[in-house]
Amino acid sequence: MIGHLREHPGHTRMIVEAMGHGDGDHDPEARWRPLAEIITVARDARGVPTGDARTTAVIIGGAIDAIVAERLRDPRYDTAAAAEQLVQMAGATMTPHGHGHEPTHVPGASSHP
Repeated sequence: MIGHLREHPGHTRMIVEAMGHGDGDHDPEARWRPLAEIITVARDARGVPTGDARTTAVIIGGAIDAIVAERLRDPRYDTAAAAEQLVQMAGATMTPHGHGHEPTHVPGASSHP
């Protein structure tokens, strides 16, 4: 989706305009549920506890929105790199811990809740 919108910026603006001027009668579940189902199947296939697939789907959807919005703000923004990073982050939620995929430490981030 990000790649399509990068190649067709007019579509991005059209979608943003439609969302901003709609009647507000949209069902957010129609957006997150299909992705949550895919996440659940992928996690099950890999033996990873499903956890909260809904929240993961909502986060991924929000990240896609943010990448598109940043591209609208800055046409030089590298959406391909951003999409790849998002894929890697999402993939990490579907990988069993302790199998060569250790969490990356982010400098300045607390490891305690």
